Amino acid sequence: MSNNINTKKCSEQEWKTAQATEFQCWGGYNVGDGDDYSEYWKENTQNYDLLKGRHFSNIIEVGCGPFGKNLVRVLELVTYDKLYVLDPLLGEYCANGRSGIHKLCQTYGITQFVKPLEEFTDCPNTMDLVICNNVLDHCFDSDRCFQNVYDSLKVGGYLLFGNDLKDEADLVYARDAMHPIMLQEDYLRKVFSKYTSLYEKIIPRHECRNPGACCGCIFTILKKES
Repeated sequence: MSNNINTKKCSEQEWKTAQATEFQCWGGYNVGDGDDYSEYWKENTQNYDLLKGRHFSNIIEVGCGPFGKNLVRVLELVTYDKLYVLDPLLGEYCANGRSGIHKLCQTYGITQFVKPLEEFTDCPNTMDLVICNNVLDHCFDSDRCFQNVYDSLKVGGYLLFGNDLKDEADLVYARDAMHPIMLQEDYLRKVFSKYTSLYEKIIPRHECRNPGACCGCIFTILKKES
């Protein structure tokens, strides 16, 4: 990236602004049920066929947002023992008792972590599956997020990951208050090098859900081998 701008970290104030903007985007304390492109992520990841029929002891969706629909799409295909969700805004999203994530947690008895992914060190070597779709743009330290995800996974565990990709042109047009972090393909290659790739797809800008805000999108399933 040009101009020596760090697109993998942001200040505390930038992150707080991003979270507040995100919260208001979904209706604030009036948030109800809905969806945030969960079918888009699923369809571009071979409908999660690699996960179909598998049993997982511990599944977590990080950055679940107010709906948790990425987790719902996975639960249609797998069996499990325990479920978890993480989002720094979970308390606010569940406050009115009407949000999709509140209903999901009540229905399935899901354990909630109300904290940013950067602080998620509660479950080392525990998760069989981590779901992380459309999350990292809203965080404040992508390196720490990726390390915490890796540390939370058991050996043999899976990371289901999807995210927008940004290039230099997007720095001007797409780095808004709600998206302080911007990921590039070469950066992700380094992050993912410690995993075995089971599936990957990258689509160009014109095929993305929001071509004006990204140069592409990546969809991948990774396995922790050691």
